[in-house]
Amino acid sequence: MWFKCLSNQLDSSMVVRIGEEADRYDKDIRINAYLDAIIRANLHAVEEARRMSRAAGSLKEMLVRTGLADEVEARFQALLKAEVKVQVEAEVKVQVEAEVKAQVKAEVEAQVECKALDIAQNMVNSGFPIETITSMTGLDQEKVIKLEGIR
Repeated sequence: MWFKCLSNQLDSSMVVRIGEEADRYDKDIRINAYLDAIIRANLHAVEEARRMSRAAGSLKEMLVRTGLADEVEARFQALLKAEVKVQVEAEVKVQVEAEVKAQVKAEVEAQVECKALDIAQNMVNSGFPIETITSMTGLDQEKVIKLEGIR
C-alpha cells in the first residue's frame, strides 16, 4: 500500500486512510519516511483532510458512527492479506527456482563426471598415457590412476 501511495495525486480520504494506517505502525522508521514523502507530495490533500477532520471529526469516528468501520477494516485486511500472499508467493517462487537450478546443475555435473570416467576407462584400456587421459577428460590424475588399477 505504501508504495502505491507515493504519488502527488492522492485525495484527502486517501491521506486520512494512510494516516490511520501509519498510527498502527507508529514506531516504524520506514513508515515515517514513506509518510513524509507522501505528505510532501500531497500537501493540498493533507490540508483538505485536516479541514475535513476538524469539521466532521475523524474519519474513523465517522466510520464508527455510520457502522462502516468493521466493513472498511475487513476490506483493508483482505487487501493486505492478498498483497502479502502475492509477495510471499513471489519469494517462494524465487527460492524454488534457485533450488531447482542448483539441483539440476549438480545432476548435470555428476553425469558429466560419470561420462568422463567412462571415457577415461576406455582410454586406460586402450593404453593411453595418464597425462593424455587427464588432459582429454579433465579428470584429476588420482582418479585416472584408480582406473588403471581397475583394468
